[in-house]
Amino acid sequence: ENLPREIDYVIFWDEEELKLLEDESLIRLAKTTREGFEKEAKTLLSIAAKHSDLLKKEIFTYENIKWIYIHLTTRCFGKYFEYVTMVPMAELFNHECTDV
Repeated sequence: ENLPREIDYVIFWDEEELKLLEDESLIRLAKTTREGFEKEAKTLLSIAAKHSDLLKKEIFTYENIKWIYIHLTTRCFGKYFEYVTMVPMAELFNHECTDV
């Protein structure tokens, strides 16, 4: 519940928003990445449907899969190294200090 529910992530932009990038290679990369996500999401939803006794359909939704994907993708380190990992303490550097 501490993570934001909505995150603006380029692969989920519509055509009009993607045109604002004015970079065809970046637009192509965003679309390709989106296609990969859609394929993975479809596979996960299919597995969840086949094993509904273990994987509750109200949890394994497209929106939840998208939310998890965005949070994992935007918080991982080491894309170009042998291992990719999450570093929870590094998340502190992604936010400004505020008094709540």
